[in-house]
Amino acid sequence: MGGLFRRKDNYTIIAENTAKYYLELKSRYSNRLTDCFSLFAATVATDTQVYLSLNQISTDTILHIVRKALGHNPEIPTYQTIRKREWASELDLRNGFSKTKYFFSGYAADELEKDTLFNLVFELEIEIFSIDSPEFNRENIEIACYTQAKNIYKTVKKVLLNYKGEPIFAVSTSVFMDSSGFASIREQLGIN
Repeated sequence: MGGLFRRKDNYTIIAENTAKYYLELKSRYSNRLTDCFSLFAATVATDTQVYLSLNQISTDTILHIVRKALGHNPEIPTYQTIRKREWASELDLRNGFSKTKYFFSGYAADELEKDTLFNLVFELEIEIFSIDSPEFNRENIEIACYTQAKNIYKTVKKVLLNYKGEPIFAVSTSVFMDSSGFASIREQLGIN
């Protein structure tokens, strides 16, 4: 019964919401979001509408997140960078973090490195936590997200398998994709 009433944390809430926006956009706007880059940019922008409205996130930041998630040169996804540093024993996991390796090794960790949607969610989580918690060092936020990588990944995969649609996500995607108020942002992101 313990798993039945499992409390969601911010990592899983962000991962779940981002995956839902992704699926809504993919199913309802595939005629306008014809490549992975534009789909990811729309996903991040839809998920961060409030931050965009408050000028706490820019279109340049959104484009940077998407480039990192997709591994466009010279960008390398943050998850890969942290994992390589950890396994090379270059990462000092101080400040309350255990010295043990955080993730499971082998195939599953390699699968995460290649999963562009996971990398998008991971990059977005780092950015959101950096905005919401400016008192924390960005590297510590990256490490905190890294320690939750397995849960973030599982949450994304669960949504991809089970999501059937929810009105709030459908409305939010419509607001971003169809509202004249977001036209300039869509244009800056290269979204039709």
